[in-house]
Amino acid sequence: MSESTHEKTLEKLETLAIESCLSIEEFTLQGMTLGAILSTGLTSKRDIGRTIMNCSETQDFNSSALDQFIDLNLEMLESDSFEFQLLIPDFGDAQTRLEELCDWITGFFETFGDQNPGKEADEILEDFRAIADVETELDYEDSITIQENMVEECIEHTRVSLMLLYEILRAEST
Repeated sequence: MSESTHEKTLEKLETLAIESCLSIEEFTLQGMTLGAILSTGLTSKRDIGRTIMNCSETQDFNSSALDQFIDLNLEMLESDSFEFQLLIPDFGDAQTRLEELCDWITGFFETFGDQNPGKEADEILEDFRAIADVETELDYEDSITIQENMVEECIEHTRVSLMLLYEILRAEST
C-alpha cells in the first residue's frame, strides 16, 4: 500500500469513527472493534456492532458508519500486503501517542474479554497487557528521539502482533 493510500485509509477510518456518533475516541473505537472482531469468532457485523455498543454510553449512533468502519478494519486485516495500521496519529508528542496506544489496547480488551484462546495467542495478549500497563509518564531525562522511538516500537509491535493474533484465531476457527 502506498503512503498516500495508507493515509487515505486512516483518514477514512477517522471520518467513519466520527460519523458513527459514538462518544469514543477514534483509536479506542478501533481497539474495541478489533477486540470484538477477534472475540466473536470473526462472525457478523451485527455481533461486532452489538459488542461495541454494549461498551458504549451512546444509545443513538450511525450504524452505517459503524458497519463501514468495521468493514475497513477487516479489509486491512485480511490484506495479504500487511496494510493493517493502528489508528494512532503519527503526530503529537511521544507521551500523548503512548497514552492513545494504551487506550487502544484498553478498548481492545473491553470487547475481547477474558478469553483463553491458546498458548501462542495468550503470549500476544500478555504483551498487550504489558504495553497497556506501561507507565505513561515518560522519563524526560531521555531525549525526545529515544521517547519517540520507544513509542513507535510499541505501536509497531502491537500492530504486527494483532495481525498475527488475527491469523492464529482465524486458523483455530477453521
